Amino acid sequence: MKSRFRILVAFMLLVFIVPALQASGKEENPAVPPITLKNDTVLSGERLKGANYTVAPDVINDGLFNTYHLYTAYGGFYVESTAALMERINELNALRAMEALEQSGVFKDSLVAGVKLPVQGAVELVKSTVETLS
Repeated sequence: MKSRFRILVAFMLLVFIVPALQASGKEENPAVPPITLKNDTVLSGERLKGANYTVAPDVINDGLFNTYHLYTAYGGFYVESTAALMERINELNALRAMEALEQSGVFKDSLVAGVKLPVQGAVELVKSTVETLS
């Protein structure tokens, strides 16, 4: 019985008291403040400003990711990581191209033609059915 009690006491010492003593001797590291970088040190010149966006001059680095503030015609956005920023810039360039296409006559003409095609197809289907039955 005494040996079980000693084993239990030893187990309690190992599990609860020893880690508590080790933790009290350690000084915790204070949080490292984020680093502020300039956007031209991280990005190439053509990526800093586009027709429908601007990257804020300050880039915040938390030690792992860069956080960018992206100003667009659609509002401001925070983007975490350079890869995500490149993706957002590509998407904004695609939106600009689609908006330019939408304003052109080609878009309007193709929209009208797209609406007419199913109607013409239905008319041809009815005609060919009537001709087949006659």
